[in-house]
Amino acid sequence: MSVAVESFYVGGVKSGALLRRTNADHITTLLAFQSPDGPLVQLEQTTWSAASPLDWTKFRFTDYLAGVETESTREMWVASQGNTLTAELDAVIPSYLAHVLLATFLQTSAESRDFGQFAEGTPDTLVSARFVRGATEEILVGSNSIAAQKVSLLLEGHVTNTFWVDGQSILKSDWNGAESYPVPTLDDALGGLSTHIVEIVTAFAHPSR
Repeated sequence: MSVAVESFYVGGVKSGALLRRTNADHITTLLAFQSPDGPLVQLEQTTWSAASPLDWTKFRFTDYLAGVETESTREMWVASQGNTLTAELDAVIPSYLAHVLLATFLQTSAESRDFGQFAEGTPDTLVSARFVRGATEEILVGSNSIAAQKVSLLLEGHVTNTFWVDGQSILKSDWNGAESYPVPTLDDALGGLSTHIVEIVTAFAHPSR
């Protein structure tokens, strides 16, 4: 098992953490944050896969604040789409798997990558998606100014998320206003967060404890 950790910022304020826990046959993502005067948001998604992460077989999504859990196998999801799917079925993914597709995209020299995705909370709605490489920009990571290439995620032709990369490394992510930055250790992500969020994130990062 490996765990990738990012610090999560809302309005420029460190507010939570984004973690991805990778096992042999599944990937689980946790986003936990609380903006000033806002509720504690805790979202968790697991995707199970066969030969590769993009060959997904099942997903489960939980929104703890809303008290909602959605779960489906690939077969059930395909059946729910009826005759609307195209021959590019293998390029349709739950939205939380987009980071895996982005990683494979960054290993190529392609200028764009088309696929389909659905939000786990509304899995019956399939949207067209595309990663597009952009220009190199100067960004701030901590107190350092770094040159990074901009990569945009477009849903139905509209930019929703933006990533700044150096080769195959993601340096910064913009989640439609909120931002996240990879950090080297869990302690780096937890510093300054509320006790409740620290407990949630720590339990996720060390499930055997």
